[in-house]
Amino acid sequence: MEDEANQVQPPSEMQVPNSDSDYVWHVTDINRLHRFLCFGSEGGTYCVKEQRLGFENAAALMRLIEEGRGCEAVQEIKTFSQEGRTAKQEPLLFALAICSQCSDAKTKQAAFKAVPEVCCVPTHLFTFIQFKKDLKEGMKCGMWGRALRKAVADWYNGKNGMAVALAVTKYKQRSGWSHKDLLRLSHLKPASEGNHEYLLSLLGTEFISGVSISVLHRIRCLAILCKASTPLTRSVITRIEKDSHIVAFSHEMVPCPVTADMTLPQVLVKMYEIPMGTTDCSLPMIWAQKTQTAADVFIVFTDNETFAGNTRPATALREYREKMGISAKLIVCGMTSNGFTIADPDDRGMLDICGFDAGALDVIRNFVLDLI
Repeated sequence: MEDEANQVQPPSEMQVPNSDSDYVWHVTDINRLHRFLCFGSEGGTYCVKEQRLGFENAAALMRLIEEGRGCEAVQEIKTFSQEGRTAKQEPLLFALAICSQCSDAKTKQAAFKAVPEVCCVPTHLFTFIQFKKDLKEGMKCGMWGRALRKAVADWYNGKNGMAVALAVTKYKQRSGWSHKDLLRLSHLKPASEGNHEYLLSLLGTEFISGVSISVLHRIRCLAILCKASTPLTRSVITRIEKDSHIVAFSHEMVPCPVTADMTLPQVLVKMYEIPMGTTDCSLPMIWAQKTQTAADVFIVFTDNETFAGNTRPATALREYREKMGISAKLIVCGMTSNGFTIADPDDRGMLDICGFDAGALDVIRNFVLDLI
């Protein structure tokens, strides 16, 4: 009961209640878009269902469009796609579909122009088309207009004959759509003689590929190699930063038995052995102060929900700085697309990161070294 009483009033008038009725800082709509592009809303959080998160993220994007920032949103979608900053492509395609279905002419134009850049393979194009179909009724708008027909035609005509052949043999149909469907609905006129032969054959009964099978094999092996070389975030930190303490949330801070020489399957086994408990994101700072552990930076991987304990993360960090005499920093890697952050946006010693990839390591390093 004492814990609940201490959580009633916000420590700052700038804070708002989150899904657990604790107080945190609210992120802007553009930050919310970034999080959605990175994570989507798949799976939800412990307290918020996936469908609600999806509605909230879509509403944030619509607000940006209504504020005249739709073209900016499209540019962010392109950037996330080109830099490979997303866990999956579906959030990008869904956001692009919303922009292409909205009532703002400039946003729609920018969205359709971005289709060839964001839809890198036929699967992306088919998924984008299906999202537009799903949004058609709710957004009260048409679908197969001149702009979409041109975008689809540009997608095909922007590829040479070999690229088209590879696309149509490897991805014949997805999401209920086929190449025949798109060619028919877009009224495509091939832009080159090379494309003309391949595209006409699509409209026949069967397409016979002249693409060397060795090309497909190399692409498939590349995908497998990329998956095999993507370690867990904690394993990455352990391998790169030798002077580090890896701990986990349970009912208290517990050691995280991950070492640099472990394989991914071994890491996963050890992670599953950690007992589940309440989430208190202030525990790392409290633990370090209690054990007199000198730390220059704390990195928390979280969904930004925190509802246990009497001290909030930002407050715990300030108390640690004062008691230990160390200008410690806090980096929060948010792993879900919600509207909250436990990092104080007014404290230059706290950094909020959406997700974790290879580029995040450079951001963390530069932030710790005061380069950004």
